[in-house]
Amino acid sequence: RNDANPPISQRRNEPFARRGTKKEQVERATMSAVRSLAYRMHTRLELRQKLTSKGFDEEAVEAAMAHVIELGYQDDVTYAEAFTRHKWRTGKWSPTRIQSALQQKGLVENDAHLGVTSVFREGKLHADEHVEDLVRSAKKRVEFNRDVDRQSQRRRLVAWLQRRGHDWNTVASVLRAVDLY
Repeated sequence: RNDANPPISQRRNEPFARRGTKKEQVERATMSAVRSLAYRMHTRLELRQKLTSKGFDEEAVEAAMAHVIELGYQDDVTYAEAFTRHKWRTGKWSPTRIQSALQQKGLVENDAHLGVTSVFREGKLHADEHVEDLVRSAKKRVEFNRDVDRQSQRRRLVAWLQRRGHDWNTVASVLRAVDLY
């Protein structure tokens, strides 16, 4: 009898992820990581937590992580770029808020910064296209609140921009552009 594969009666309570040889465990962990990454992008931390929660031991998780990173399937900077584009396009989040959210997701500061600056010049909203896009969204919000008095429109727009992490200079320029300053 092979000690690497104990009898089924001893394996029943063992998680599937830990069955078989170390090589088989690493292969299963790698395939699990690849399937997860095929579904959606994950940060290194998220992927590591996902594999650990499935019962893979630390050695198998590290080997699988190294393999998917080496193959280019997982890259935190690419994740940061995609996350930045998504949060800007769908929520008009500021670069500061996006970078903070990326760091909360477990990205190191440098990777988060590289992802944000690849979308925003210098990590700020100085690119004309981004400011124009923010002004277009603000105009839609003002139009949506057209039944409300001017002061309330201004207050609501300021609150909307601040919740998304925009600094006062950006808020003021948007207010000027929509004629609520």
